[in-house]
Amino acid sequence: MLNDKRENIAAIPAPLYKLLNNKQMISLKKLTEDGWEACFVRKPTFGLRIVIMHNPDAKQFGVLNEDGVLDLDSELEVR
Repeated sequence: MLNDKRENIAAIPAPLYKLLNNKQMISLKKLTEDGWEACFVRKPTFGLRIVIMHNPDAKQFGVLNEDGVLDLDSELEVR
């Protein structure tokens, strides 16, 4: 995965499972079986880490919420 241009760190910290709760882990497994992949993790200065998912086949992005639900309607701005 590409490195963050600002900090020269991996876009997906390894190991990803240490950042996720149980609900997110279950959803991540199901989503990857359906063609989704973890794209990157945002780390706001204040607040929770945000896991961004990408489905290259459907050309969609979404946020994997704390409750394990993939939010396709978030106000996510991808450059």
